[in-house]
Amino acid sequence: MLGWSQKLPGMGMNPWTPAVWRIKIVLRFNQARNFMMSMKKNQQAFFYHSNTKQPGIAGIIQIEKECYIDDTQFDKKDPHYDSKSSHDKPKWFMVDVKFVRMMKRYIPLSELKALHLEHKTNGGPLQNLALFTRARLSVQPLTEGEWNYIIELEKKSA
Repeated sequence: MLGWSQKLPGMGMNPWTPAVWRIKIVLRFNQARNFMMSMKKNQQAFFYHSNTKQPGIAGIIQIEKECYIDDTQFDKKDPHYDSKSSHDKPKWFMVDVKFVRMMKRYIPLSELKALHLEHKTNGGPLQNLALFTRARLSVQPLTEGEWNYIIELEKKSA
């Protein structure tokens, strides 16, 4: 699951327009960086809106280019320049993703949280969902069971 505090490019326009976006993920935790570095081309991920009145899963994206060094960290004219980063020890990385589709319905954080707590108590696929067990990470892994369960959620009314 990927979470950014911005909208997917083109969300106000036609969401079906094929495009690849360079999305820079500011990684302040080694664990999040390691999760991003393990992403493979053609894997899918959820796009999670984190900076809205009601955070939640909005869409599905696909990894188009695996993790690579973000060169803007070395450009003194770029707003993402980082004087503490070096070519030998880069700090910032990114992946390229492609929009796949919007979810059939927006799946709010409140619904995921309620299901997580229910599954934590009674057993279920969302009992260890990283969104709640590693909440500060912008990049979080999902098990196949978690992915499939969330995909099924979009078919149900809230």
